[in-house]
Amino acid sequence: MTDTGQGVPPASVEHMFESFFSTKTGGTGLGLALVKQICQAHGGGARLEKTGPEGCTFVIWLPGKKPAHAAVT
Repeated sequence: MTDTGQGVPPASVEHMFESFFSTKTGGTGLGLALVKQICQAHGGGARLEKTGPEGCTFVIWLPGKKPAHAAVT
């Protein structure tokens, strides 16, 4: 997911996925924390890939599901 906002301030990058951390007035700070927690619970993850004055790119990933007819190795 990529946005076109102002980017994340450098001091905030390491806290982006912490519960209750928000850079928005009135924000709960739960959105990204929940996204990462849900992804990890399913064997995946989430990360901030890039940030800058032209926006941010967040990457989430989940493992693929093998089709029911896939051979077991």
